[in-house]
Amino acid sequence: MNSFEVPEPILNIPFAEPVHHWYIREGEEPQKRKGRRPSIVYPPRDERRDKHVDWSLTDGTLRPSADYSPGYELVLVNLLRERVAAWRKEVAAGGGNVTRTTLQLLQWWRREGRQRPLFFAQIEAAETIIFLKEARPDFLQGINVPCDEPSEEGYSGFMRYAYKMATGSGKTTVMGMLAAWSILNKVHSRGDCPLLRRRAHHLSEYHHSQPACRARSEERRSEHLSDTRSCPAKLEKRPVRWRRLGDELARSRSA
Repeated sequence: MNSFEVPEPILNIPFAEPVHHWYIREGEEPQKRKGRRPSIVYPPRDERRDKHVDWSLTDGTLRPSADYSPGYELVLVNLLRERVAAWRKEVAAGGGNVTRTTLQLLQWWRREGRQRPLFFAQIEAAETIIFLKEARPDFLQGINVPCDEPSEEGYSGFMRYAYKMATGSGKTTVMGMLAAWSILNKVHSRGDCPLLRRRAHHLSEYHHSQPACRARSEERRSEHLSDTRSCPAKLEKRPVRWRRLGDELARSRSA
């Protein structure tokens, strides 16, 4: 058996957090280690000539890996995994500083008897985004997600939360989970929804920085008001739940 072959390739099930992993190095016997493999990124092969690539380490998200050279440890990802795991236990015990709606969704996604159980990777992806928005400050201490850099025009950067998942692991389902979390919290709490509010804030900033955009928007608004005044039934034909959600979103944008 060569150094890249192992007697038991599959050590974990897809519905629970990994508990073992294989540590494989060229020229060495594979080692079965406890716990989850740390998140590692490797430079492109054509950049590994001297086994070292000078990637930027200034934002604290990367550092050279001692065990997986010439790879880099994704420091932020590994820290998030650790904090989310601790937060998950607290939420399961009835804490975690989450809304009632969020708690019900987390319980629903993990409920027993599902016809198609969600993969651990899917639940962890949704949990991580929720964690970043709802966890207590002590959980978030030391976690700094870099923002997009402002462009030459000076617009403030968007805060983007990205979760990398393997092909076939159910990314579209995760998008639906996060949409449900965001919208249901907005509707049920009748308060502020961080994701919707943040998006509306940035869109508003962009809108007010563009004179041509403002002019077109005012023109469309005048046409819309004229149309609805002449035929108010157009507004009333919408289902009640749509009107309520639309009113909530409009209020969040104007706040």
